[in-house]
Amino acid sequence: MNRLVAALIGLAAPIAFASAAVADSAQYTIDQLQAQGYVVAINWVDGNTGAPLSSCRVVAVHNPDSSPGESSSATTVYVDLACPRQQAPVGIGGGFGF
Repeated sequence: MNRLVAALIGLAAPIAFASAAVADSAQYTIDQLQAQGYVVAINWVDGNTGAPLSSCRVVAVHNPDSSPGESSSATTVYVDLACPRQQAPVGIGGGFGF
């Protein structure tokens, strides 16, 4: 996953990620980007927007200001997330129709 995220960033300012041995949930990826000075905006592209970030996966990372040599300070990157879908309540129901 780390390679995928790094590839999606492309020629944007270099963003260092830990080794592939580290489980990289969306929360981990966001934390890494913020630690490097990026402002992170989340695009919820699939699933439940109320799901904890630790259960979501990163689909893409977009940096619209990918000017080479520019500082990451105050640069906004957009992280596309896919999260587990909300489970429908389970129960027993009954009714009468007319």
